[in-house]
Amino acid sequence: MAAREMGVEPEGTVMVGDRLYTDILMGVQADIDTILVLSGETSRKDLETSDIVPTHVLDSVADIPALLN
Repeated sequence: MAAREMGVEPEGTVMVGDRLYTDILMGVQADIDTILVLSGETSRKDLETSDIVPTHVLDSVADIPALLN
């Protein structure tokens, strides 16, 4: 819905968040790429025990530019 409102294709979007069960789950359900950042609520231990699988996992949003290059 957000992509449509902004006039962009879902294939060109990514969901970035620090919560598996809200942010990342929403991206997975929308069938878009996801980036989980571990600088907030979710820890690596949480990720290991979750059935929600993000496309990418980064330590911080500061690491996103390196991922895109």
